[in-house]
Amino acid sequence: MLVHPIDGLRDGQIKFHESIDREVRPRLPESWIRGARHTGGRSYSPGSWGHPCPPAIESAQYREGTSVVSGPRISVIIPTFGRSALLGETLRSVEMQTYPAAEVLVIDDCSPEPVELPSGLDLNTRLLRLPRNQGPGTARNTGLAHATGDWLVFLDDDDLLTPRRLQLAVGGMGQARAHAAAVALFWPDGRTRRYDAKYFEGDLRRTFNHGPHPSMGQVVHRREDVVKFGPMRVSEDTEWWLRMRHAAHFAWSPEIGLLMRRHPESRPGVEADSRYHSRRRIAELHAASSDRRTRARLYGDVAAAALLCGERKQARAWAARSLVQYPRALQAKRLARSVLPRK
Repeated sequence: MLVHPIDGLRDGQIKFHESIDREVRPRLPESWIRGARHTGGRSYSPGSWGHPCPPAIESAQYREGTSVVSGPRISVIIPTFGRSALLGETLRSVEMQTYPAAEVLVIDDCSPEPVELPSGLDLNTRLLRLPRNQGPGTARNTGLAHATGDWLVFLDDDDLLTPRRLQLAVGGMGQARAHAAAVALFWPDGRTRRYDAKYFEGDLRRTFNHGPHPSMGQVVHRREDVVKFGPMRVSEDTEWWLRMRHAAHFAWSPEIGLLMRRHPESRPGVEADSRYHSRRRIAELHAASSDRRTRARLYGDVAAAALLCGERKQARAWAARSLVQYPRALQAKRLARSVLPRK
């Protein structure tokens, strides 16, 4: 069993830690988990997911319960809808942090059965309920309005933070505007994969919108940089990241910080045609103010969404628009080939 550095773990915490150890850790290569160089030149290699706090965070104290914690106050914002069981696992992963969150805000987006928090959590947790279902963007905005932390993390209700995730950010943020850590995907059937496409390091403000954006729970943000989410109910994270380019100056940790759960229905109630119309709306909103390569990516996203919902004619048209903007766009070329009329 992994040794956790925090004393006085309750039975529930120990069981959760053992479940992570038993079900996830054996499928992740040790090289994915062991730390490497942090921004600022500080190097150390943890022997497990639990590791003593690096010297970089021994400043700016605040009080968490009966303990004095060094470093910035971090708020974790979790929108949720109809996923009480998975939410409990997510909250346990926040509870197991070696650098404790100052507060956790859970926003129930009017679930069919009101969400209840697990008993016995050793977290400063607030549950906010929305009077009607308005989508994850509005739920995150509600958490943002109530958050008091210096830094923020937007965590989905089915993902897990590895125990050192917040500590990595505090020890590695430096002068950057945000801290990103590596991501691993895991499936119910036991498959796992490191998501190497989600790599963000350095000042990416000029090229941030040319490729994939980070996952929501992958990044720790400075509070003053965060903008509100738009009113879209689907693909609201994509539209939000397009407006977060000003803060795309990342410190990077190669250590796994986020475990993303993959399952057939990642978000209940989201249909393929809804995603297509949302992606189309995003392209209409942002294409005029974007450079050619970003427009190519936006149009390619619309083409891919159109293809998934059976709109081959629309997929072909949007793929062609993407190629016009950036002829070297590999995604658009593949899409164009896939929707060409068969002979």
